[in-house]
This record gives sequence, structure tokens and C-alpha cells, in this order.
Amino acid sequence: MILKNLLLVAILIIIPLSLTSASTDATSLPQASDIIDSVLNRVKDNNDLKKKHVSFIKIYELHDLDRSGNFKSVADRNITYHGNAHPPGVHTEDKGFNTNLDTIMAKAYDYSFATETNITPRVVERDLYSCYIIKFKAKTNTDIDNIVKSIMPHNPTLDQRGIYETAARMEGIFYIDKNHLFVRKMDAILLKPFRKAGIVMAMGASIVVEQERRTDFEGIVVLRHIEIYSQYSKFLGITAKTERRIWTYGDYVFFKSK
Repeated sequence: MILKNLLLVAILIIIPLSLTSASTDATSLPQASDIIDSVLNRVKDNNDLKKKHVSFIKIYELHDLDRSGNFKSVADRNITYHGNAHPPGVHTEDKGFNTNLDTIMAKAYDYSFATETNITPRVVERDLYSCYIIKFKAKTNTDIDNIVKSIMPHNPTLDQRGIYETAARMEGIFYIDKNHLFVRKMDAILLKPFRKAGIVMAMGASIVVEQERRTDFEGIVVLRHIEIYSQYSKFLGITAKTERRIWTYGDYVFFKSK
């Protein structure tokens, strides 16, 4: 009887401790927005190190597509050389992805952890174990035009304006590396068409951004690939355009600055 009573007391003590521990673990889990903040806090240091120690080649291509998204022709192609590993004479006009994705992430979106029912587009299963899968969408109850003004640079080019206007209205997934807290991949789509100034209408768009952490570069994160698909019309649909812009980054070289 004494042994039985002791076991009962032990069980009654252990159960509340277990519940308290579980409750503490649940409340200590990071919020999706906290993870994004941690990612953004690391970006500047990484960019400074990349600018100081990394050289690379960037290839830009503009593809004309038919209305169904099928390839028609290469409308433009451009190669640029970046970093001190390349002689100054080989640099050409840069038609790069001159858009501050970090500013867009900080100001344009609301975040939540993705679930089986709210993932658009679909998540690659192999990334579920190594990444935080964070869904983002345009901020609710906010004037989207004010958001765009706050993230757009001064005197943007026409292409930049189109990218910022579209990106601020998109939703999708960020794959955040759990161990090193950087964006491994962004996969975003425009779900609803929108019109600007009464004459330009974005009917469809998607953005894919891929990065990797180079252990041979002392952990610096570098871009691998950016792809933007867009379908838009001008003058109430009289002039329609479907295109894909692709930036490929490669031939990376790491060097120590003197």
C-alpha cells in the first residue's frame, strides 16, 4: 500500500511538470516574422563580405514568350563581370536584378508558417526538414500604393517600377535555412491581376530566387538564379506581352582582400 501511494504521488508530480515543460516549449517557438527579422539582420554583413571577397559572372537573358508561356526567342542577352578578380575592361552595362528584395521583405508582407492547406505554390518535400517554410502575402488593411512608395528607390527605371509594383502584391513561400538563417529560395506568384494608370495591366507574374551558402567562401551566401515571368497588356489589352527574365550567377571566385 505504501509503495502504491508513493507511485501515485510521483505520477501526480511528474504530470504537471511535463505539462509545464510542453507549454514552455510551445510558447518559446519563434514566430514566422521573428525568423524573417533574423534573416534580414544578417543580410548587410553578408553583402559587405560578398562585395569585399567575392567575384562572379552574371548572365542576363530576356525571353519573348507566346501567350501560353512557350518560348519564342531570346530578345536580349548580357554578361557582366563583378569583383576584383576581373579586369576593369571586361565590365559591361549591368542589366541585373537591381531590386532591393530585403526592403520588400521588411515592409510589404505578412508572414505565417506554411501548412498543408495554405501552401501556394507547393513546397518541395526535401526542403521540409532543413528549412523553415514561411508563407508570405501582401499586407492586409494597408494601402498598397503607400507600401510601393515606401519600398521603391528614387527615380526607378520602368522595369524596376514594374517589379516593385508586382512584388508588393504577390504571395508565396520563403525557404529559410534553419541552421544559418538565410533565404535559400523564394517562390512567389501574382494571384490577382491589377491595373496601373489605367493603361497597364499585369495579368500574371511569378518570381523565383535561389541562393546558397558557400562553405568554401567562409559561409558567405551567394545568388544562384533569379527568374521572373510576367504577362501584361498596355492600352486596354490592345498590346499584350509575355516574357521571362533570367539572371544566372556563376564562376564564383573567393579571394582575401589585402
